[in-house]
Amino acid sequence: MDKVSKKILNAIIIYEPDSSYLNYNDFCETYRVDIEPLSFPVIKACLAYLKGEGYIDDVYINGQSTGFTLTHKGRNYKAFKWIAAKQFIFNSILVPIGVSLVTTLITLLITLCVIPTFFP
Repeated sequence: MDKVSKKILNAIIIYEPDSSYLNYNDFCETYRVDIEPLSFPVIKACLAYLKGEGYIDDVYINGQSTGFTLTHKGRNYKAFKWIAAKQFIFNSILVPIGVSLVTTLITLLITLCVIPTFFP
């Protein structure tokens, strides 16, 4: 996620609790005035990205998409990011260290116990 999308997602998290959903055009205008002067196409592109990644969902009234709301993933994206970082650290750092230690201990055990019996 790029910086602009992250800023927009944080703004949605701030504004969304005031209502059950946010209107696309109202949010774009509010964001441009109150937070950062970005063009409508940039904000719309970020919203499309957030929707595609599952951070927001469309809200339909009478069959028409009138706005969007946060998903669980969007509301808690920092927690999901932390979980992914912990999994990366475990899988990429701790597991290889553990395998290396076990391999070293087995090699040491073989060297000390098995080799002296064959070569006195």
